[in-house]
Amino acid sequence: MAGMFHSFTWLKLKKEKISQIQDQLIKDGSSNPYILQKIMSNLPLKGLIVSILIKYLEGRWKSMTYACQGLWHLIKTETQFIFHFAMGVLTCLLGWYYNISISEWLIQTLVIAAVLSAEALNTAIEKLSDLVEPKYSKTIGQVKDMGAAAVFIGVIAAVVIAALIYIPKIFNS
Repeated sequence: MAGMFHSFTWLKLKKEKISQIQDQLIKDGSSNPYILQKIMSNLPLKGLIVSILIKYLEGRWKSMTYACQGLWHLIKTETQFIFHFAMGVLTCLLGWYYNISISEWLIQTLVIAAVLSAEALNTAIEKLSDLVEPKYSKTIGQVKDMGAAAVFIGVIAAVVIAALIYIPKIFNS
């Protein structure tokens, strides 16, 4: 196996290929001079792949950081999100108490995630709508109502699923 990697070390990328990769990285928003320098210095293919992978992972880490900041903002400031989050925690505690099955955990987790996701998107729609049109607008009001309807649909599904899971367990205890 090591011999196979050594046989590829002599392989250098042609200037044209390097230029194509460099253009793609710049197009994708990469401004990391370290990676561009490695590309321009005709690294062996293995080194180039490692460099691109590192840059990709750095980008994903940055994206995850932004997502966590958004989640923290929702938890700190949005009462509806806090309420739905608390209901999700309460439902998980019920699941632990009643020792629900793996399939019930999967369904419950998906429904909790759907409701929280819908609430996060609804909050984003409302904030963006307020930014676009600070004054009252019938159209913006309808858009906000539709976002709220998405949360409502998810909540109805969550209540039905919770009833199907927990009512038999409560009455059989």
